Order: sequence, then C-alpha cells, then structure tokens
Amino acid sequence: MIRTAIVGTGGIAGVCHVPALRAQAHRAEIVAAVDVDALRAEEFAAGHGIPAVHTDLHTMLREQRPDVVHLCTPPFLHAEQAVACLEAGAWVWCEKPVALSLAELDRVEAAEGPAFAGAVFQHRYGSGA
Repeated sequence: MIRTAIVGTGGIAGVCHVPALRAQAHRAEIVAAVDVDALRAEEFAAGHGIPAVHTDLHTMLREQRPDVVHLCTPPFLHAEQAVACLEAGAWVWCEKPVALSLAELDRVEAAEGPAFAGAVFQHRYGSGA
C-alpha cells in the first residue's frame, strides 16, 4: 500500500486530491494531513477520515514516513517543501507551479533520486486538449 500525505488542506486538496486518492484506495492510503492552521488541518482530517494531523511538514515526514506527498500549498512554498520531501525519501506530486524560478527548480531537481517530483498541470479547456 502506498502511504500518502496531503500538505495544505485548502480547497484544492479536498476537491481534487482526496477524490483522486480515494479512487485509488486499492493501492493508496492517506495517512496524514498537514497545515499550518491546526484547526483547519483537524477539520480536514476528520472530514476525510485521515488518521494523523500535523502542523509541521518535517515532523510529519519523520513520524509518518509517507511514500508520496501531495503539495497543495501556496506556490512560494513549493520548492522548499518539495526538497524537504525528496530528501526524506518521499515522491512529490505538486500543484503548479513547482517553483517560482529556474534556480528553485534546479534545487528540486538536485534533490531528486531515488524519489522524484511531478507537477499537476492540466489543460482542461485549452486548445491543446
């Protein structure tokens, strides 16, 4: 079973990430929710049946040891959080953008292997779709 964690419990986490993970319940389980707002994290976890709640990413990584982390936080946090997750051995599924500069993206890339980072980047209504 793939152990997953959701970091950032705002709108996109509950609307997109939880349903996607629940659709894969035969192979993935959500083991933790993380948010700097403890009450919001607790309410999110209770509403989605997530067993562990944290307000600190590093503590969650150390205690829960997820295989994959979904980053649903504001963009200015993505690169730093992705690097922390990768360094802890967790793969990263990140809302866009992964980084705010090429230098930040280089830091994320340097932290990859054996775990890697990927980005949500859908074009539902664009001409490319």
